[in-house]
Amino acid sequence: MSNVYNLGYKNNKRGELIMGIDDLSKFLDDKEQKAKATDVAWGKRKSEWLTAVDNLYQMIEAWLKPLKDQGKVQTKHEKITLREEGIGAYEIKNMKLNFSGEIITFEPLGANILGARGRIDIKGNKKSFYILLTGKDSDGTSPEDYVWKLAQTPKAPLGSRKTYLIFDENLFTDTIKAILS
Repeated sequence: MSNVYNLGYKNNKRGELIMGIDDLSKFLDDKEQKAKATDVAWGKRKSEWLTAVDNLYQMIEAWLKPLKDQGKVQTKHEKITLREEGIGAYEIKNMKLNFSGEIITFEPLGANILGARGRIDIKGNKKSFYILLTGKDSDGTSPEDYVWKLAQTPKAPLGSRKTYLIFDENLFTDTIKAILS
């Protein structure tokens, strides 16, 4: 028994499988076209992700404006480098909130998240949470349909399902209070 697999190649006169140069050329052209399409898709996804993160930070800045005006919080952004499969290495900003020396960091984890379009961890000294960029109804396909949702871990036995709540101003303030308490 032979270890020759039928890969759709032509047979020569001796019954051996061969691939002609024309077949190889067509194969390489097809592969290049698929790679270009994939690069465009990853580039678009990265662009949407960076825009969504910037928009989130702008929303948070607006929510915090009264506290900033009173000197109760300072915000700072730092560039970090992420490396993701398909997207490669890229720079993105994190956001640090300083509440009288207590720092809360919004740290992007990436756009390649199973079941979501991105994730940001919200880290304090003792507690942390995370938000996911996902469709309003978990099936949104365009950037206009994406919203940030906070993962809520139930106080239930291991294996219980998490719930996700839309990350609005009220949930933001509740999250900050929970981290600082």
